[in-house]
Amino acid sequence: MKNSLLLFLVLFSLTAKSQVKNIKGLWKTSNSNYTTLISYKLGKFKFTTKGGESKIKQIVVNKGDDFVTTRIDNLSNGNKRIYKYVLLSNGNLQVTSIGDFKGILIFEKQNE
Repeated sequence: MKNSLLLFLVLFSLTAKSQVKNIKGLWKTSNSNYTTLISYKLGKFKFTTKGGESKIKQIVVNKGDDFVTTRIDNLSNGNKRIYKYVLLSNGNLQVTSIGDFKGILIFEKQNE
């Protein structure tokens, strides 16, 4: 019984860790004209948000088994935000924002 539980925990942990990698791609929410490109290479994420003429890079500040947290310090307009990205079971991305904008956005994956 102990071995079965240990095997389950190991497999669950591996599955959860692989889930966070599935957030890579191009994402958009219906609430905004911005798109966010998430890339993953050599164990590191890169987040870039584009809209109109602006291009904003996000800094990854924390990464867990099922989430990634980023920070934006947009000096051009003074915006400061923290985003927590979580992949939902339906394939969408839930983004919780705190800072000068507080709220939850749902992103859908776009064809690149």
